[in-house]
Amino acid sequence: MLCFPQYEEIYCWTWDGTVMHAAAITSDPHFGGGVIDWGTNGQLAIGGYSGRTAELIQGSNVTTIAPVPGSGTLWSFSMVNFKNTIYIFGGFSNGENTSKSVYSIDSAFEWTKLANLLQSRAEHRSIVLSSGSIVHTGGYSPDQLSSVM
Repeated sequence: MLCFPQYEEIYCWTWDGTVMHAAAITSDPHFGGGVIDWGTNGQLAIGGYSGRTAELIQGSNVTTIAPVPGSGTLWSFSMVNFKNTIYIFGGFSNGENTSKSVYSIDSAFEWTKLANLLQSRAEHRSIVLSSGSIVHTGGYSPDQLSSVM
């Protein structure tokens, strides 16, 4: 699923190898935020330049769920799906403030604030290793790695 380009911030499409097909329209814009596959739950769209909204996408149906805890905006963060729990790491919060925050949301749609990252990060990537560790790289500190979990 491809979602939320700059001038069509509420739209998602699928690609069949030849043609793009309209898939879903969210209630809130998520440009600058993220979308991640959540297995049988569908896809989860989070945050963006205009807020902290979370929306569950199941086919063409979109359901607003509880927003990411905190106030203001949340964008340029990273996300992983680990054992059917979505984890959100860092990003920009409330303008240009780089965040150390880590949140998770489970399949009951309950948000949990977890221990902070070792350093604030934005515009970075996170990956799940086969060992079960989550590693963060890049962003504003590309020469350093920090691991949580």
